Amino acid sequence: MAPDYSHANIPTSGYRAAHPGQIRCTDVWFPIALQGTTTNSSRYIHIGHLSEGCVTFYELLKWNAIYDYLINKRERGNNGKFIGDLIVTA
Repeated sequence: MAPDYSHANIPTSGYRAAHPGQIRCTDVWFPIALQGTTTNSSRYIHIGHLSEGCVTFYELLKWNAIYDYLINKRERGNNGKFIGDLIVTA
């Protein structure tokens, strides 16, 4: 899903401090809607090294490319609420 709100309340300044000027938009998290639903499942795609069931992107220097891709791939219709499908395989 498209980002819902700023997650600046979650501390990510350490990632930016570790790589000054190289990582941006660490407070932007992309919600994940479960198949068959249209609402946030409380799981996200986000930067970090800790996860509580989210898709946590720990390759910090690649976050900008992931962010740019997701923010620019909103599907037509649904008022830009959805980006695409996330397929998880075992």
